[in-house]
Amino acid sequence: MKKSVFSITFCLLIFTSNIFSQEKFESYIEVKDLSKVLPPLDNLIDSAIYNSSEIKRESNRAEFFRREAKTKKREWTKHFGLVSEVNYGNWQHLDWNELNSYDFVLSQSRRTNWIIGAYLRFPFFALLDRKNSIEKEKKMQNVILAQEDVARKRVIDEVTKLYYELLQNQRKLKISNEFQQFTLVQMKMAENRFYQGEISVSEYTRLKEIQIRGKLQFENIFSSFRTSYHLLENKVGFKFCLTNMIGK
Repeated sequence: MKKSVFSITFCLLIFTSNIFSQEKFESYIEVKDLSKVLPPLDNLIDSAIYNSSEIKRESNRAEFFRREAKTKKREWTKHFGLVSEVNYGNWQHLDWNELNSYDFVLSQSRRTNWIIGAYLRFPFFALLDRKNSIEKEKKMQNVILAQEDVARKRVIDEVTKLYYELLQNQRKLKISNEFQQFTLVQMKMAENRFYQGEISVSEYTRLKEIQIRGKLQFENIFSSFRTSYHLLENKVGFKFCLTNMIGK
């Protein structure tokens, strides 16, 4: 039995399906244990949480309402103010004598006037509703934080599911690969026996159908395995770049 060696680079995931669908399937692959080379599940989860756009969005919204509550607490300061004014110049005064309507006195002076003070204008409704406004912003912040926690748990569940799906698909791939190896040997023996007239055409056909079904099953499992790999990479936000994971 002729055995070929396949070296597949997971980093690029260049899987040529025609290798496994050729009419003369005269080779098999050795599936190594992926769980020993993948990053630990906890690290994958941490990376997925860090790169999750949904969690970042909820975190930014929570920070927004936290700052809004802080603004509400300081809002009273916009009703408080300081006033200062300084005037310098020549002042002219025209006085009128009430006893004599024709008696006007014009005087002139040079002086500096200055004013300093403070004011507080607080609308009555704003004063009563201040505490309520602050509490509303805090409640909204708590709602967003709860949504962020839900999103974080959802990411954990999704990464965990994808991780174990990938390992399960790898185990299925290994079993299917071993079945392919078995049917390959079986078909070689069946061909020799068929040419020697030891088995009938119907028996040979039956064995060939088993081999073909095994090939189709292998292709389906291989596709699921590749999809799981891609989905997990996209979820955690980085490439695994695992090389020679399949190959003898």
